[in-house]
Amino acid sequence: MNKKSEEKFVGQLSINRVSGFQDYVCIRVTDKLSGHDFLELDVDFEEFAKAVTGFSLQKCVFKLRSMDTVGKKREVKHEIVQRPTKYDSQARDDEISDILALYEINGWVGSRYDITNHHNWTGDNKVRVCFRRYV
Repeated sequence: MNKKSEEKFVGQLSINRVSGFQDYVCIRVTDKLSGHDFLELDVDFEEFAKAVTGFSLQKCVFKLRSMDTVGKKREVKHEIVQRPTKYDSQARDDEISDILALYEINGWVGSRYDITNHHNWTGDNKVRVCFRRYV
């Protein structure tokens, strides 16, 4: 008999009470290796209480996020890159893409926020940008 082995991942479970306009329980599942929250469940108090006391199949609303990073290791690096010079929004977006494209190889993706954040400026028209990839 051939048994197809299931791949197992290590994760973290977070259960929080959300109060405000609407009160509910928020449950998040995070892949420990990538740090990616890939599943979020919102459950009303009554349904949550029933579920944890053994009354299964309670209704909930869930968000399933991209699974492409689950089980992959997140790598982070910082690079000093040329600071954008254009201020027109479309020209600036094009310039940012051109600048980051020089570094976005082998799966690395640069932070568009970092390149425009003046707190990251290093002088000499340079800026410190965080790059991430999952391997």
